[in-house]
Amino acid sequence: MGPGFRFVYRDFMADRRSYALILAVMAISVAAVAGLLILKAAFTHALDARARDLLGGDLVVTARQAMPQGLRQAFRRVPGRRVHMVETLTVARFPASGQVRTVLLRAVDAGFPLYGKVQVDPPRAWHRLTTARSVVLEATLKVQYHMKVGDEVRLGNTRFRIAGFFRRIPGEPEFTGLVAPRAYIDRRYLQSTGLIQRGSLYRTRVYFRLPDISLAERYRRAWQENARAEGVRVESVRTYRKRMGRSIDRVMFFLSFLAVGATLLGGIGVVAALRVQVDRRRRTFAILRCLGVGRRTIRRLLMIQVGALAGVSAVLGCVVGWVLARFM
Repeated sequence: MGPGFRFVYRDFMADRRSYALILAVMAISVAAVAGLLILKAAFTHALDARARDLLGGDLVVTARQAMPQGLRQAFRRVPGRRVHMVETLTVARFPASGQVRTVLLRAVDAGFPLYGKVQVDPPRAWHRLTTARSVVLEATLKVQYHMKVGDEVRLGNTRFRIAGFFRRIPGEPEFTGLVAPRAYIDRRYLQSTGLIQRGSLYRTRVYFRLPDISLAERYRRAWQENARAEGVRVESVRTYRKRMGRSIDRVMFFLSFLAVGATLLGGIGVVAALRVQVDRRRRTFAILRCLGVGRRTIRRLLMIQVGALAGVSAVLGCVVGWVLARFM
């Protein structure tokens, strides 16, 4: 260790608390920026790897009400598997307790979801949708209304038995049911509920699982023009990645703006603190000048000091940012 580094080390040790505070401020600023960059990379990687699961299929067509006749005819020529889902807001009545709750009712075909697996309790509950007049409810309803498997739920004009409670549905984020908990029934029983009539507000989705992923983009381009005129959205895995990527970029831009602002404020504080430290060392620098140490050497000592602080804080900040991004 050279004399310059020994001087810097002794200076650090003589005023450890002040330098530790400066180091912590710089490390937190670096951690914020590094953590956001690592988090964005992780989100992008997860999106690329799980786009099919998140979208729910290779190709998804969404209509505000009934699917147009022309598109329904086109669907018959598409190879692979497809499932339909009709969703609407309604009121679920629980006869046992006399309570009611607004739910997002989703009527699905057998084979839904095309990708992934529903996390449901008991495990066979999802299979019972296609074999009996059953409903699978979001797990939050079980806690809120103290319900159990076998209890009765009235949806519209029809009574259903609770087959189970799900925790997660592939293709849907965890917060989907915050406003209105979801309830799933088989689409065969939707008409008997009387909820879908002329003028009703509902949405229809068709999910496709294709033998070749490249077909998704071809069908999307073929249907896009007519679908747009009908108010129908056609989305492939590729367009879903782009849309979600733009959303991630917007969120990260806002968070980065906050992080840069915090870094600038922290930098102003660090500069002020270093200025105070330099003022405190004036007597030391005067003694060094009397001993024949040149101004250039003193400047070099200060640069070594600032460089050491910056280097250590950058390493600590990157490590802390990586750890935070891993656990978020």
